[in-house]
Parts: sequence; structure tokens; C-alpha cells
Amino acid sequence: MARMRIIKPEFFDDVKVAKLVFRERLFYIALWLLSDDEGYLKNDCRWLKIKCFPYDDEINEKTIRCFVNKLVSRKFIVIKNGIINIPNFLKHQRVSHPTPSKLVEIFEKACDPCEDQETGKFSRECISKALEG
Repeated sequence: MARMRIIKPEFFDDVKVAKLVFRERLFYIALWLLSDDEGYLKNDCRWLKIKCFPYDDEINEKTIRCFVNKLVSRKFIVIKNGIINIPNFLKHQRVSHPTPSKLVEIFEKACDPCEDQETGKFSRECISKALEG
């Protein structure tokens, strides 16, 4: 369920934010709306496309993946165990009556180095090594 969030005026003055194209900035803001009260949400490009750009046919799951990758590379978000975290979320958002995150535990669990963090699947190499060992 999307929630109301605050966009501070200095967001638009931020040099790092200015390096994002318009749709990437809009996507980043949409992530705030979709995240839980601690700044976590699932990393599912199909779901994100439907929630963030339901009427924009030119934006597809591949485009969303590109947006996600850019936000990761610029350190706006972190992905681990199939969960997106917005690191400075609580620094910038004041949540009244917050609900504890159900995703933080999944995000923080130790991840298997063989697991693809985007898909949650194991690589063929790792499966082969596990079967050999």
C-alpha cells in the first residue's frame, strides 16, 4: 500500500539527484511512497512498473531494471536478498504511528554468495559445485 511522504525542497537542489534523468527521479520518489515505514520494499520490476508507471507503455520491466541499477550505482538504494532499502529514508521521513518492517529481517539475513541478488536464484556454477562436493 502506498503511503504519503514528504519531498523536501532541497531534494531538487541536490547535485547527486540532478544527475538522474527526470523519470529516474520520479521513480526514486515513487520508491519512497511504496516502501514500508522503515524504507524497505520488494525488488520486483514487474510490480514496480505496475505501481510506478501503470499508464506509460514505453516504460517496461527492462526500463525499471535500468532505473534500479542506476539508483544502486549512485548509492540511492541498496539491494540485498531481493529487498530494496532506501538508506537515508528515516533521516528524511517522519512517520507517525510507524509499523515495524517485515522486510528488514530478510534484508539483513546473511546471503549465500552463490545466490543472484536480483532473481534470488542460484547460479549453475554453484549448483554444480554443491553437487560435486
